[in-house]
Amino acid sequence: MNVPMNFLVPIPGTRMEGRPVLSQTEALGIVALFRLLLPRANLRVCGGRGAVFGQPGVQNGTDGQRELFDSAASGLMIGDYLTVAGTPVGADLELARELGLSVVTGGEG
Repeated sequence: MNVPMNFLVPIPGTRMEGRPVLSQTEALGIVALFRLLLPRANLRVCGGRGAVFGQPGVQNGTDGQRELFDSAASGLMIGDYLTVAGTPVGADLELARELGLSVVTGGEG
């Protein structure tokens, strides 16, 4: 079972524009809770990852992104999302290499 996990990115002009971005601690707790509830699921962190955890390689962004895997995320969606630009693909692939992770493409995994 694949479970995409998205974190809110407040966008001006929407009803949620005034909502704060979750803290890393809150978001990591959510990922850990999903792992507890769904121990066999592939938890894939998608939208809002850059807003909550920072961009890889930019002011501790790499550390925030690494913590996702320490709190039991299975993977990441890379590239752009439906309404916002995502983390640069090259930065995500470099992070995966640094962490010794395998990259799955298309409908694999």
